[in-house]
Amino acid sequence: MKPEGGKKVSRPGPLADCSAVILAGGFSTRFGAPKAQALWNGRRMIEYVVTLFEGLLSSRVIIVCRERQGNELASLGYGAVVHDNPRYRAGPLRGIVAGLAACETKYAFVLSCDAPCLQPALLLALRGRAGSGGAEKGVATVPRWRGREQVLTALYRCSAGPLLEQALAAGESSPTRVLQRLGYDVLPEKDCLGADRQGLSFININTTHDLELLHKNQASTSNSELVRL
Repeated sequence: MKPEGGKKVSRPGPLADCSAVILAGGFSTRFGAPKAQALWNGRRMIEYVVTLFEGLLSSRVIIVCRERQGNELASLGYGAVVHDNPRYRAGPLRGIVAGLAACETKYAFVLSCDAPCLQPALLLALRGRAGSGGAEKGVATVPRWRGREQVLTALYRCSAGPLLEQALAAGESSPTRVLQRLGYDVLPEKDCLGADRQGLSFININTTHDLELLHKNQASTSNSELVRL
């Protein structure tokens, strides 16, 4: 599907062969309102994720949502909006497939709209890992944090889109299970710590209580690096 407002931005940067796919099509059941537009420090959470890529990419950020969300998100002007395919089972894999199909680069970061503390150094570490060691391993490079693979804060090969869609068409909805089947490379936890020693990139806001805790944490700390955007 052709993105809405998807004009290409000619802007060289260290991630010029990468796109960014932001998943914003969830139902936000636990949060109770669209998380992408929830305010934190006076800005929408999705805005933090989008502006993270300013000067790093050569194309606009891709925002994936359900069709009924499209007009509202497109009106914000944060990126090129594409709709996921309602024929498939709802879930993050559906959004990833739609996002990768809209990309014209070798790689794409796949990220959630509710991660306002993402750190640029982690993105650079993922891209460095993907391009190291000769032959690429699997369909994605995934950071490991606290013993778990973070498949929604990962770098995917755009050419893997059709393979992911085959799994989606077969009824799969879990990116983790698909990557386990197709194979992927891991950015070890020690490398994640080197890029983001506090693990800020892996903070997700699932409930309003999570957002309140983030506010309190920021207000109570004297560490200026708690949220470095």
